[in-house]
Amino acid sequence: MDRRLKHLIDEYLGAVSTALAFLAEAGIPQPASDRAWARNGIPGTGTLSDGATYRKHGYGCEMHLPSGSVDFDFGRARQINGFDVWRLADFAGDRLAAFGFKSRDELEQIFNAEADSGKILSSGYILHYVAEAVEAGTWPTRGRLLPLGDRLPCSARKSPRGSELPSSTVTMSRRLRPTFSDHGRLEVPALSCTA
Repeated sequence: MDRRLKHLIDEYLGAVSTALAFLAEAGIPQPASDRAWARNGIPGTGTLSDGATYRKHGYGCEMHLPSGSVDFDFGRARQINGFDVWRLADFAGDRLAAFGFKSRDELEQIFNAEADSGKILSSGYILHYVAEAVEAGTWPTRGRLLPLGDRLPCSARKSPRGSELPSSTVTMSRRLRPTFSDHGRLEVPALSCTA
């Protein structure tokens, strides 16, 4: 992948992780899905610690952090490593040259070339993902990529009958790996917790 684009994506995803940490510190949990975020009932705007602010929108959030602003959407299965060229350009803002791009047009051309080469994969909706991470069998969970066989804690959940399930872990397995549909769309499995 173009090293400039990779650097911009890494910086963007780092800012998303920081934004999620601010939300978590304020008691706003990471949703189970994009739709769960859209229906979570938190106020549409708010002020967090250190003067950070958020504006909830659809499947995502715009955050103004002490270090700068970032706008992101949650993926269908709680992914936090999705991006699109608009969000990358917006995140870079007047620092585009610092990332090595002469213009937004150049960024868009390189982004499209990487997508055409298969190094960036489309979700079939708005978000895109770095193909290398998907093909390596890693998947984003709570700000980090989860390798196959790794385990991480899940929060307590409600069972279908409404009773509280105990905190548990989820293990990444081959059956949870993303696949590609017949139409070339990235099919994202939902992660689930088991006791």
